[in-house]
Amino acid sequence: CPPTLNATSYYRRVVSANCNGTKCYDTSNCVTITIVDPEAGNISSNQTICKSSCPASVTGNAPTNPGGCTITYQWQSASTCSGPWSNVGGGGGSQQNLSFSSTGAPNTIACPQSNVSYRRIASVACSGTTCYDTSNCVTITVIDPEAGNISSSQTVCKGSCPASVIGNAPTNPGGCTISYQWQSASTCSDPWSDIGGGGGSQQNLSFSSIGAPNTISCPQSSTSRSEEHTSELQSQFRISYAVFC
Repeated sequence: CPPTLNATSYYRRVVSANCNGTKCYDTSNCVTITIVDPEAGNISSNQTICKSSCPASVTGNAPTNPGGCTITYQWQSASTCSGPWSNVGGGGGSQQNLSFSSTGAPNTIACPQSNVSYRRIASVACSGTTCYDTSNCVTITVIDPEAGNISSSQTVCKGSCPASVIGNAPTNPGGCTISYQWQSASTCSDPWSDIGGGGGSQQNLSFSSIGAPNTISCPQSSTSRSEEHTSELQSQFRISYAVFC
């Protein structure tokens, strides 16, 4: 077999005839072997987003067009980079870059709500020959803090302390830092204020009449809890979660 061609090459044939000491030559026409390299290359890097938000577009360079060729793209998705892979449908799956939209904008796809991986197949069609190349894989990691509900309303006598207000820890997808901020208000519809000190930044909200570490003072008047849970003391509290990855 001839060596593999890596660049467009040109060929012709020279014919010689030797008769009675006389040599005659003739040269053929020229033919071109065009080398098409789709050059899908790398697409832009991994991203981490919060659930219900949209990632930035996943971008990639256009393959080189040797002239007179048609370039097309097909994006694919999978739950992990090991596949199996499925074509991304609609106009958003056939663009040079993969863009996302929460409003169904043209040539976009819906924002992912769970972890997903993408790759791009680039094809270059020239003179009846189509060549393909597949990019690297990138992963969109979607973080869902899953704040959920905190424990139920309580009724306590003035001068006593309520039981701790507890809530589950958000799921940690790995390599993330979880933090908490408790808030208080007079009612669930009133403006909320952050609870300061160590007691306001714990997974659970604990109370103390003696100033124990990582607690807050026992409520003596109306305040609010979270998720529209209102106690007889009208002591209302809520918590916000932050997950940093």
